[in-house]
Amino acid sequence: MSYFGGKEDFKRSLHTKNLKQAKRLLRIWSGRTEEVFTTIRSGVLTQDQMFQLAQSYMHDTLRDAEENRANGIGIPQGPGELRYRLKENEEARGMLQTALTYNHIGIVAAEVAAYLSERHGIQADTESPEFRQLTREILKTKIDVLQIEGERMQGNYRHHQVLPLESPHVRGSQAFPPAVPPRRVLPLSKVVDEYIKVEYTRTGKASNHSVREYEYHCRLFQEGLNNKDIQDVTRENIREYLELLKKYPSNARKLKPYRDKTVAEIAAMNVPAEHRMSDTTIDKYLARVHALLKWATNEGYIEKNPGAGIQHVKKKQTACKQEHYLPFDREDINGMVQGLLAVAEKGELEGKPERLWLPLIGLFTGARANELAQLHIEDVQQDQKSGVWFFKIESDEEKSKRVKNASSNREVPIHPTLLELGFLEYYQKVKKSGAPRLWMNLTHTNKGYYRNFSNWFLKSPLGDGFKNLYMTTHRKKVFHSFRGTLINELKHRLVPESVIQDIVGHTHKTVTFDTYALPHRLETMLGAMLKIDYGVDLNALKALTRPE
Repeated sequence: MSYFGGKEDFKRSLHTKNLKQAKRLLRIWSGRTEEVFTTIRSGVLTQDQMFQLAQSYMHDTLRDAEENRANGIGIPQGPGELRYRLKENEEARGMLQTALTYNHIGIVAAEVAAYLSERHGIQADTESPEFRQLTREILKTKIDVLQIEGERMQGNYRHHQVLPLESPHVRGSQAFPPAVPPRRVLPLSKVVDEYIKVEYTRTGKASNHSVREYEYHCRLFQEGLNNKDIQDVTRENIREYLELLKKYPSNARKLKPYRDKTVAEIAAMNVPAEHRMSDTTIDKYLARVHALLKWATNEGYIEKNPGAGIQHVKKKQTACKQEHYLPFDREDINGMVQGLLAVAEKGELEGKPERLWLPLIGLFTGARANELAQLHIEDVQQDQKSGVWFFKIESDEEKSKRVKNASSNREVPIHPTLLELGFLEYYQKVKKSGAPRLWMNLTHTNKGYYRNFSNWFLKSPLGDGFKNLYMTTHRKKVFHSFRGTLINELKHRLVPESVIQDIVGHTHKTVTFDTYALPHRLETMLGAMLKIDYGVDLNALKALTRPE
């Protein structure tokens, strides 16, 4: 690819044979050029100017390549050579995309410095922020150039205007009209960059985790379409991407067989059904693509949203097809008991009280993992009127406590089994120490407080976490399954639905109850919880919770 090398000068036709007009245009362009060079030399270069310089770099590089082809240079001599050149192009593009991903701009820094020095007489400060920014812009541009050249090698000029060649042999009425500016190049990578910036600004720091998830969804779409220009994305591309999602693993970033592979490599694999995305997850990924394309349409990047109306599961089918976590059964719970005894013997519970108590509290409250992980000392209370001990689960921004929705704010009785196992003694011990929270090993992250515990309990669907080692390897059984376990048990004990909803923090979905009714009394909820019988003997755990 010799056309990526340096040039001695820039050429621009003034498109006039009139000497007076040519001199006037020359003064204008000389002034503009000097203004750009002066700005660069001063080190003050705006984002717009950097983008224009990068576009100029691309414009000239593509023109050089086209001039070479017009003169018979670089034309493949048969299908074999074409395949070789396309492969070389793809490998070069992949290398540059990897460099861009990890911000390894040094790969083109020397070329950019030479470009500024040889063509503009600028001795750039290669350590300056402006130079690094410009280098990154040109790195992006080189990727775009390779993509366009890959298409042009195969004779595809449909989406990219060919700039008119300037030839001294063209005279009179044969002269070309003024050059038409090339269509703006908008690879998905650039559009996603802008979209994510907007999302970070819109949502604020509190939702950074969500925005990172958005970005992952969009980058998967970007890579799945080979960083195609967004103006060239078709409805067929969206449908093809949907088919890719149906065969794609749900935890590609975490599962060992997939985490180091590209999207193309994973797409070529026969991913087992149990590893693939659920319908709900596919809908979530597709929804983010729709949001990206809608935003791009509103911003004027594309005239029409090519994904409008394309869905994976129709809304009327969602209710019957939605997938949920499964509850734990008696064998799983018994495995939990034996597992806690086993890890205690290995010393894995030493100084880690949350590993012992969180599964037990989850089993007898049905609370979500983060609701329990974020418990503060003042969240364990005793009702003065009834004497019932309870957990106060609530949102509190100052203490970084959050719940799923308004109905999740609630008071949940502490089951007598937990009291018999010595939970109150543990609570009093922590309170006396002056610690503000029940589980001081758990630190706050953008996902809440439960991540450290989750890494031990679950690790990954195929990992060697506590759940997989001692309870069950079923991928639809996770900590959240304790919630379904309690709900299922109360339902089978004929506990009224409204009582169950108050215990676990679900809405009643009726105007009467949600608007006017107060939660059930603690005594009523405790009476319902006393009916729980999992058929598993927990007495052996007293050796851990109440050591002599």
